[in-house]
Amino acid sequence: MRKLWGALFVFLGIFLAFQTTTTVQAKSFQIEKYHVNAQIQKNGDIDLTQQIEYHFHGKSHGVYYNQDLKGIKGAETPQVWVKTGQKTTPLTNNTTEQDNTFKVNETNDRMDIKVYHAVQNETATFIYKYRLDGAITNYLDTAEMNWKIIGNGWEKELNNVKLTVQLPKNNVSQLQAWSHGFSTGYTKVD
Repeated sequence: MRKLWGALFVFLGIFLAFQTTTTVQAKSFQIEKYHVNAQIQKNGDIDLTQQIEYHFHGKSHGVYYNQDLKGIKGAETPQVWVKTGQKTTPLTNNTTEQDNTFKVNETNDRMDIKVYHAVQNETATFIYKYRLDGAITNYLDTAEMNWKIIGNGWEKELNNVKLTVQLPKNNVSQLQAWSHGFSTGYTKVD
């Protein structure tokens, strides 16, 4: 019996000696800017351009972006770029998960974009361009956009947020807008 326990301890010691530990380097980042330009089309679609500037501390292999689609008819496949310094790189839509690629998963309620772009201790701006289908409901005398430009699920606080909505017609009489957020923000109708 003593030999069995001894062999078991030797085996356990060898097993533990050859185990490796994998550490996951947690990426740390801040979102420095979140700028959106929504160009409303006459048919109720929106051509959307989003620029999200991240400052990364340590290594990162990419970012996630989740677009809320509740209340609209869907979204077209995005185009994605990343800008670091003065260089803007177009990314390829595929499922290889290689550097400078992205992949899209769309459901009825949201479009999830996973961007693969390695950075380390730098600032990078991710640019997304796509069309949202049926985001505006047109009536004979008015039109309504009842869609969240900034959806839920942000894991970090957004800083320097600017949302611009451009209408297809200038000089709209009785234009109204409502926004919900912190009291330090403001809504300007022009």
